Amino acid sequence: MTHGAPPEAVPAPPFATGSHWPPSNDEPIRGELLGPGLLETRARQIAADSAVVDQGTGPGLLERFERNSHDLFATHRRITECYARRESLTGEAEWLFDNFHIVRDALREIRTDLPHGYYHNLPKLAGGPLRGWPRVYRLALELVAHTDSTLDEHNLTLFVRSYQTVTALSIGELWAVPIMLRLVLIENLSRMARRLVKENDLHARARRWVARAEISPSDPFSHFHEILSTRSPDNGLALAVLQTAREQWGASSPRLDALEAFLREQRVPVDELLREDRQRQAANQMTVGNCVTSLRLLSALDWNVFFRADQPRRGTAALRPFRHVRMPGLRHARPDPADHRVARPRQRPRRDGSLPPGPRTG
Repeated sequence: MTHGAPPEAVPAPPFATGSHWPPSNDEPIRGELLGPGLLETRARQIAADSAVVDQGTGPGLLERFERNSHDLFATHRRITECYARRESLTGEAEWLFDNFHIVRDALREIRTDLPHGYYHNLPKLAGGPLRGWPRVYRLALELVAHTDSTLDEHNLTLFVRSYQTVTALSIGELWAVPIMLRLVLIENLSRMARRLVKENDLHARARRWVARAEISPSDPFSHFHEILSTRSPDNGLALAVLQTAREQWGASSPRLDALEAFLREQRVPVDELLREDRQRQAANQMTVGNCVTSLRLLSALDWNVFFRADQPRRGTAALRPFRHVRMPGLRHARPDPADHRVARPRQRPRRDGSLPPGPRTG
């Protein structure tokens, strides 16, 4: 695959997991975190909503995947360049940098396991906000959203089994469960990646502003004042400039004190922006780490779709990921843990000098 010109833009999939959805193309896929009991309830709810399907072609999910793949490779190149220049990396950037081999493997698995003919034959939702999308894609989307991308054998089995107490999935859909989970995790990572690129661009602008301020001591804030005087003040740039100035000038610099005073005079909520940025970085690092860990889990599992006739329960089928059992049609050779273990990011300091926490593991 070449990674030159980006594929044609494809709209993001719509979502229906909360009051703030659909998110923009760059917002992470996060819904309300649900425990086992509420996950069961949610699975039954979406199963009831997803009973009616058709075989339409649906929206461009495969094209969307190619776009996401392009964006992930482009972001990885950007992060690699930043690392070569010894620029500080955020926690989520470190996760992508240190574990991109896992992302690359997941992209290859999706491309191999989901040919166009197979995708075309998957039942598509006939109504609702996800009309035209594969029914099993919504199952994967809901599970990822309501676990903050933290997958394990228990919540996966619980969710699919609960779903099927209401609406049985076809054999092809059950085979597609791990593929769709990878697709959703890749979608989530690509959203984070696009945000990383935008933030990197902002910090590049901020570094240029700080450099100009250093050579214009008489009026160092005139350029920034022009930005803040626009109809829609760019608080993102204000935050980036403040963080860059702290890095380059030091906490006790008179210029930094003057900059912070200037921003407060312009009613830029400095303290609030810094607090929100720390919270956002912690949440984003957790999500990216969870996505990487879950992709690793999906590759490590030996999948076996096991159907069990259960007449008292409407003849539903159960999905059980078993180890040491192969299923025709999917690759199940267990990778050597030494080859694809998840790499904990190196403890490189963030822009504020702190060391970020690791991802959620439970």
